[in-house]
Amino acid sequence: MESIKVYIDYIASGVEVVGVFTIVMGSLIALFKYTFSLLKMKPRSYNFLR
Repeated sequence: MESIKVYIDYIASGVEVVGVFTIVMGSLIALFKYTFSLLKMKPRSYNFLR
């Protein structure tokens, strides 16, 4: 019975690691997309906006 608790603990830790990895990767991808979108922006003239 004790070995089952150990296996469940390992599985739970693995799921937590995968979740944290997913959040970190998603944040990095969003940050890079935002940064590159800022670099691609052209300055808009007043006449164009009007």
